[in-house]
Amino acid sequence: MLLINPVDNKKNYRILRHGAGVFKEAVKGVMKGEEFFHVADNGCFIYDLKYVDNNSLAKTSKEYPGSKLFDGYCLCPPLLTYDETNTDLLSLFVFEGKKAVFFEDVNEYSVVMTGIILQHTDMDIYFTDDIVRLFYPSEERIHVQDQKPDMPPEDLLTVRQEYYPSILYNDYDTMDIMSCFFNVMIYQWIIDRPYQDIKYFELIISQDEGIGSILNQYAGVRRLLSRFGKEVTLACGGTKYSDDILEDYFNIKITPSDSNPDNTVTIANIYALMFTKAVGGVSSSHYKIDDLNPAFIEDLKEYAEAIIRGRKLMGLFLRGTDYFKANFQGAAGAVTMDVGIPLIRKHFDEDKYDGIMLATEDKDILNAVRAEFGDKVIAVSQERYSVNDFKEVNTISELERKRRSPEEYDLYVNDTTINYFYGIYMVSRCETVVYSNHCFGSNMLKSFGEGSIRKMYCLAEEISEKQEQDG
Repeated sequence: MLLINPVDNKKNYRILRHGAGVFKEAVKGVMKGEEFFHVADNGCFIYDLKYVDNNSLAKTSKEYPGSKLFDGYCLCPPLLTYDETNTDLLSLFVFEGKKAVFFEDVNEYSVVMTGIILQHTDMDIYFTDDIVRLFYPSEERIHVQDQKPDMPPEDLLTVRQEYYPSILYNDYDTMDIMSCFFNVMIYQWIIDRPYQDIKYFELIISQDEGIGSILNQYAGVRRLLSRFGKEVTLACGGTKYSDDILEDYFNIKITPSDSNPDNTVTIANIYALMFTKAVGGVSSSHYKIDDLNPAFIEDLKEYAEAIIRGRKLMGLFLRGTDYFKANFQGAAGAVTMDVGIPLIRKHFDEDKYDGIMLATEDKDILNAVRAEFGDKVIAVSQERYSVNDFKEVNTISELERKRRSPEEYDLYVNDTTINYFYGIYMVSRCETVVYSNHCFGSNMLKSFGEGSIRKMYCLAEEISEKQEQDG
């Protein structure tokens, strides 16, 4: 991204002419190794441009996710080549439903997005720096004022200069400038050739990703790219799950043999997509219950009917283990049971439930819930772990591989995957559900429970709200 700075007359930078193409000219220099530029109009310097790497700038923020899950991934990719006039490859999803946008800073991205907003929406645009008038001198829908407009968040998109992980706070009313621009240019980041030449979009997903994450990412990207009429596939043997399981139970398309570099676009940086509003910014999963194999759905229904037997149960979905190690913040943060149990008890007593249907991979959480509610707790049988198991590893996948031979691991993963879905489905049959935090599993739970869940509570959100009220 190119930042707009005051002129430094002590420096001898290359001079560019101010105008509509100034950023494109600067980027040409950036691609040759230049970092700074003077910009002049009518023979006078009016501002300087400084290039900053998006991800390097994002990492300077205290909000940047510190989890080792994201090591090696670029959450804010550089976007050196883009075409704001290519309307076929622009995404305006971040602006949908908004009446206005407020940009904290005037820079390359906010200037370019202002032009897109003016052309394709009827939104008003707010700044606090009148340097934007150098680019748009007479646009009536651009407002320069001393502070952010006083508008409700559902009407106003606030675009911060400092990095902000909207997905972790479940807040896409606020975005940072780099992520917002990436959302708008997401199709151009993915598609590197005429899309008429593309047959497949192939996803490369980390071996550490769980089944909930894989299904949501696959379905989210498939939905994102549906406008192009191409197939979205997973790389053959690319996840910890067998291709047969993914195809037979979950109807996922594995990359076929006729795929080649000429007809296939490979998407390797899945986390960059996961953080976008279109893929990650949804309250329920892109993957729906009807996406499962019909025979598997029937098995789930029969099991639920046999266990629930008409009882009034409250569902609990409590994520622990490696989520504590990841140390996510806000609505994505794991919840300890010393804080969570009183909130669970409050919701349980409010509607006088007969029992609790619990889904968790954390044996300490299971023990804590059973200590509080005794034989009222029903939990699907599965192997569970403790936070103490993660002293030398970061994810469940790492722990599972460490404890088993490759042959044992493959069989184990297939079995536990099926059990995981029995747990998710059972909780989704309850009329009230309490879940610990936002994650792909809780999103899938909401998706599966559409039409049956009447009330849902997020413990991490309740805790955050109380902390804000207490100051």
